[in-house]
Amino acid sequence: MKNQERTEKNKDSAVYKIPCGGCSSAYYGETSRGVATRIREHKNDMRLHKTTNSMVVHAEEYGHLPDWANTEILHAGLNRLARRTVEAAYIVTEETTNHKEGFIKLARAPAGIIAAAVRSHKRQSGSRSGITQATSPPMNQPVTCPNPRQPVR
Repeated sequence: MKNQERTEKNKDSAVYKIPCGGCSSAYYGETSRGVATRIREHKNDMRLHKTTNSMVVHAEEYGHLPDWANTEILHAGLNRLARRTVEAAYIVTEETTNHKEGFIKLARAPAGIIAAAVRSHKRQSGSRSGITQATSPPMNQPVTCPNPRQPVR
């Protein structure tokens, strides 16, 4: 019974990626309440210009809007510790718009190992799935944005 309760508790949890519509950066997040709910909250933050949201800061600094239509659920059904660890690994190893490291602070070396392991697992299990949302208005021209968080390769 306890295993079933855990599965039920984590069924809406996910680590997700929202790409930027104007550069190669992306926002990485995690939620236990479902990605659709979290996207709705992000869109509301954009509408209200809440500068506590990394995507709002990126939009105001560079004039780029999130590419909602290409949001990806990277991993689903993870418990809180796993979700937060995987999110932190993506933030440290990828080019991101995130201005916070996440709940768990990871050094680059362990983050790279974790990110490689979760990517390998995702490829083997085929767990990558996108979600559909309303699209952002197209940008007039792509803008290259300097980002201090360069990906680890």
